[in-house]
Amino acid sequence: MIRISAISYLNTVPFVYGLMRSGIDALAEISLDYPAECARKLIEGSADIGLVPVAVLPQIPNACVVGDFCIGASGAVRTVSLLGQCPVERMERIYLDYQSRSSVQLVRLLCQRHWGVSPRWEALTPSHSVADFDGTDGVVVIGDRVFGLEHRYAYNYDLAREWQAMANLPFTFAVWAANKQLDSEFSEQFNSALAYGVSHIPQAVAERYNGGALSHSEAEHYLHHNISFELDEPKRRAMQLFLNMINS
Repeated sequence: MIRISAISYLNTVPFVYGLMRSGIDALAEISLDYPAECARKLIEGSADIGLVPVAVLPQIPNACVVGDFCIGASGAVRTVSLLGQCPVERMERIYLDYQSRSSVQLVRLLCQRHWGVSPRWEALTPSHSVADFDGTDGVVVIGDRVFGLEHRYAYNYDLAREWQAMANLPFTFAVWAANKQLDSEFSEQFNSALAYGVSHIPQAVAERYNGGALSHSEAEHYLHHNISFELDEPKRRAMQLFLNMINS
């Protein structure tokens, strides 16, 4: 069976809904992980397809992008943020979310090329309380946790929006990638399943979103207005530019 590693965030609810509704779940083992874990599984070969952070594509053996969909943003993404009680120019130390790889590389890039600052970098661990950073500390937080934190901090830098200000392109956070050659029939079925989920967001939220900081209507608004799922040509160019920048 094909082993698929998806992501257990709200922004992947349409993808998971589509996969479960397509019958692919009968042909594949589907696990829900956080982004860095998806990447680890593809790199180590314990998954065949994964929704992986763009930054790790060069590390995946025989990596190839699968399908026409991604987790991207053409405006504010809302769930990838640098948070702090002081402006970024005064941040002396920034904690980096262990759940992500692309966002960690992105904030480093923005500090160097966009904001012109050189903070100390610290690892954010599960033992940290992300609601308690103050003084000259900043913290990068991704995923659904941002919803409960975005109003607790005086400064909230949306990293997708900051990238767009710097590069004049959308941002591509994660893409579906495989580490092996896939059967063409399965690839088409997989892409159709993703398309089905993206075109049925209200139904996906009703069935697969268990609630949290957002109501169902707020979750639908987020998926329609903050996440851009189509891996179009501008997002492909943005992906390549980002990879070139972090590997130069």
